[in-house]
Amino acid sequence: MLFGIAIYQSYTKDSSIYSTFKKGSGETTEIRSEEVIIQRPEEQENIRQLISREDPTQFGIILGPSGTGKTYLTRQVCRDSPSFGVVYYEIPGAPASFPEDLAREVGMKLSSSLNFVDVLVSKFVSPESVSYHKLPNDYTQSMEIVINTISKTGKRFKKNFGRTPCLIIDGVDLLVKFDAKAFVRLVDLAKIHANAGDLCLILVSSEGHVMPLIFGDTSSRTRMALVIEILDFTDEDALKYLTSKSVPTKVAKDVVECAGGRVIFLMKAAEVAKKFSQLSEDKLIQMIKNELEDLYVEPGLLSVQMNGVLAKDIVRVLLKSDKLKMRNISEILKDVEEAKVKNVVSSLVKANLLRYDSNGYLRWHSKLCRFSEIWRVGRCFQLFEL
Repeated sequence: MLFGIAIYQSYTKDSSIYSTFKKGSGETTEIRSEEVIIQRPEEQENIRQLISREDPTQFGIILGPSGTGKTYLTRQVCRDSPSFGVVYYEIPGAPASFPEDLAREVGMKLSSSLNFVDVLVSKFVSPESVSYHKLPNDYTQSMEIVINTISKTGKRFKKNFGRTPCLIIDGVDLLVKFDAKAFVRLVDLAKIHANAGDLCLILVSSEGHVMPLIFGDTSSRTRMALVIEILDFTDEDALKYLTSKSVPTKVAKDVVECAGGRVIFLMKAAEVAKKFSQLSEDKLIQMIKNELEDLYVEPGLLSVQMNGVLAKDIVRVLLKSDKLKMRNISEILKDVEEAKVKNVVSSLVKANLLRYDSNGYLRWHSKLCRFSEIWRVGRCFQLFEL
């Protein structure tokens, strides 16, 4: 009888994971109720093709600077496309609970203690035949158990439906900041399960600190699927968006010239224009610029201030070029230890002043940072006495 219970529990304890992938995330109340704010057909189609592959042999990464709409577009695709076999999960702002949260999201049964029957099954049959999963205290090990458990269900899912289930994990840049080693292991697991064909992982991330970790390992890079970059609107599309939100044409042109086509900037500009529609166009332009610079440039200035002369030197180098490799900056600043340069660059990336693109180049985080009046008048050099 005990063996019969063990066989039954082994088969059924992960049935809820199977059901979660059958249902998919597109039908969840949270995603279904989201308002359609921005349509980007080309980017949405690229994401749709990435997550809808029936037998992927490579995992995928959706990248882009913060504020370009990666999360919104990915969720929109999950909502509007057939979501069978696709589960979307977003890492919480406090990533310490990531393994447990992911487990619950996909339907894994967790327990901190075993009941009497489980104790007997564990002792006389097999620890794997208990009715619940018990995660260890080690963060990375817990994450591995969750991913590997999902992949076991993935084999059954693929056998029955002819397609590999897809798990989208959004916000992995938060994981990098919390535990970089855990992120590196997650990339390894994505590669392993891509090779096995039992689970397709799609990682969604701001470029930030993720890029050096991904591209530092060439073997992982070769296992990636299409690397989809979600970048800014073109100036033309940005202008169309703002005028569609009843922003006066003169104001819209000035905003696009100053800030470019970053989605989060455009949405803020439209919000300010609506709120202060009684202002003259010139005053409205200045109001929008002030709002954008306060929100999205000031943190970078503070980071420059905190990191002293070396940060200013790095800014001066970047002001002369649109993009540079880290080694180029180190070569220009040859009298400074490379480790110090990397530490300061890391701080400027954290402050969303700089970013890494998908080819590993260091760039300005946005057009607003590169061409803001703050930088043009040299405020970053004059404001702070070091």
